[in-house]
Amino acid sequence: MVIQVVHNPHLVPWKLRNRWINCLFFTKLIRFRASHIYKEDNQCVDVIANFVVHNMQSFWRDLVPVFCSSHYKRNLLGLPGYWFNS
Repeated sequence: MVIQVVHNPHLVPWKLRNRWINCLFFTKLIRFRASHIYKEDNQCVDVIANFVVHNMQSFWRDLVPVFCSSHYKRNLLGLPGYWFNS
């Protein structure tokens, strides 16, 4: 749904459209990769969530954290047990 409104802002309700268009302007500076990963196989997110819970801190990174990079790479490569749709 998010991908659809990025490509067609007129799908956003008119009360939010101006804010949405402003957000789209700023997000043009950011590289995104959209994919679908089944919940059971999203180990990278699970590793990050556990990190945040155990370290009790906010979490923002521009790059994939080292502690979950192997999960991320396996997901991108489509290794067994992982699905990737670009």
